[in-house]
Amino acid sequence: MDYNIINEFVQTLEQTKEICRRYEAGRLENNQLCNYYEDDLLRMGYLLSSMDGVININELDLLTGAFNIVRDEKLLKKFYWEDILKKNNFLNKIPKSIMYVICEERKSYKDAFSIYLKDSRALYKTLKKFGYLVISCNTLKMPYEVAALENMCKNILNVILNAEDMDIYYEEKDISGQDININEMKKSMINGVNNQPDNFYSVGNNNAEFYNPYKNTPDFSGYYDVVKTGKSEKTEKTQGSGYVNDNIAANIKINTFTPDHVPDNSYDEDLVKEVLEGIDGMTGLDCVKKEIHGLVNLLQVQRLREQRGLKHTQTSNHLVFTGNPGTGKTTIARKIAKIYKGLGILEKGHLIETDRSGLVAGYMGQTAEKVNEVVSKAMGGVLFIDEAYTLSNNKQEGDFGQEAIDTLLKIMEDKRDEFIVIVAGYPDLMEDFLDSNPGLRSRFNKYIHFEDYSASQLNEIFHSICKSQDYKIDPEAENELMQNISEMVASADDNFANAREVRNYFEKVVANQANRIVQSSEAGADDLITITKEDLKL
Repeated sequence: MDYNIINEFVQTLEQTKEICRRYEAGRLENNQLCNYYEDDLLRMGYLLSSMDGVININELDLLTGAFNIVRDEKLLKKFYWEDILKKNNFLNKIPKSIMYVICEERKSYKDAFSIYLKDSRALYKTLKKFGYLVISCNTLKMPYEVAALENMCKNILNVILNAEDMDIYYEEKDISGQDININEMKKSMINGVNNQPDNFYSVGNNNAEFYNPYKNTPDFSGYYDVVKTGKSEKTEKTQGSGYVNDNIAANIKINTFTPDHVPDNSYDEDLVKEVLEGIDGMTGLDCVKKEIHGLVNLLQVQRLREQRGLKHTQTSNHLVFTGNPGTGKTTIARKIAKIYKGLGILEKGHLIETDRSGLVAGYMGQTAEKVNEVVSKAMGGVLFIDEAYTLSNNKQEGDFGQEAIDTLLKIMEDKRDEFIVIVAGYPDLMEDFLDSNPGLRSRFNKYIHFEDYSASQLNEIFHSICKSQDYKIDPEAENELMQNISEMVASADDNFANAREVRNYFEKVVANQANRIVQSSEAGADDLITITKEDLKL
């Protein structure tokens, strides 16, 4: 998080708090309204940042840095998590602090024909600015976060606009219905210095005295829910109602946005993160990595929208992998199975790998049985069909490849939420495969292309294999290795198997090394793990 942005907001907040202090005079204790206003901002910021299920580092830095509090997510959760679970939570309401200023500022214009609530608007603008700062902490702006903030801002602005035309009155009584015990929070802030269990704020002065927010305090709680449903009795223009004048209530429309947060036990964030890190650590595959991250982002957002009762686009999770052999298609398919498991889409997240021989039989009726048997093993996981085009490229009489396709397609429709199918093969041939049945292409609307590895990437793969098998390359042999791999790539034909070719080359190099060591009578322990220039000959 850019701390210049935080510092800039802190300056804006201080200017707004000066307005709060003016309205404290004679009615509230020093900084009491400021505390309420900061609490309202912090509550809004926490709800917005936690709507995607996790508070990232930038969000945590902003929430804690803006209000000079202990950088501890658990403490934020302690005071605000319960509000997330409420259908009619804080984001649907008018902040108490702003409502108090609206009432007080409107009273000062009691006899005026036309007024402009400048101070109330200043508090509103600062809240809006902070909300967008919270949202900007994510690289990808989530539409539901923006919608929640905009709805809240509309609610506040509607009240301000109507209050500029009508009278508002409030009642005075103890604040026994206050949701958050700010005094407890303030004490917890100090305790944060000593790492006490209830720590929250850290102001750096263990001997500081704090004001009792319950003493002679106007009732803020009456200003949360501005509009009542149905008709209500006429409100007299005297202090005591605790609600906005009914004339205002009749003209104010409160937007309802309900970001219900229901914990999803099937979602394993750590697993998804671990698998993505493993994919990012693989050699090459830059385009593949980008596609997978985009796929995960889409699925996460769709899951969150579904949780919150929002409409979400039904998308197919089946995939098409195109590319030459040895480009990592099977490895990535296995990792995607785990990602689907972590996202709660698949129950088990295992991979069943098959090809034409595992799906097609030699007699009528047997193919459907084989397909059903393979699919039953893949339930709860991913069915990976390598060289899937071989199911459709033989049009001779007596070939049952098309029967396998038709059977598979029906199962994919009947059990579409129970397993995922990934088909793989050469790009051109896979196009022919998808055209073999009118329903196939509509089932596979996501394509991921695996490009061939470059010579330098294959060289890196060779080193990775050596490291995993406890071998090392003699520094004097490095140029020879790179030259040999470059020659392999330059002379590659359509059947070149990329990483598989490197694996085969490694096995040949190990055999060459074994022959060299056996012929030497002075081979030491270091010779057993060292690959020399002589071993690298093609």
